[in-house]
Amino acid sequence: MALNITNLHLDLAPAVERICSTLGKNAVLISNVGHSDKGIFSSDWVLITTFRDLTTIPEIGKVAKELESKPGIRVWTDDYSNLLQIIKF
Repeated sequence: MALNITNLHLDLAPAVERICSTLGKNAVLISNVGHSDKGIFSSDWVLITTFRDLTTIPEIGKVAKELESKPGIRVWTDDYSNLLQIIKF
């Protein structure tokens, strides 16, 4: 699964990392640098899989980063989320 987590105000990577690690999924962060003069904007994507370490794929391994974890973040569910923990300052 590819999940777009691009956001100017929230750092969604730690929340997504917590969910993936709880579910036993492999996940990597791919950040695309934008070129606003060409109409291309930066974006952040998380690639999530169950079956494979994505960094073993050369094209992904060259650009992939580990998802950042953050202490104290609980797993987000339908009943719980905490935006204050992931606000970018």
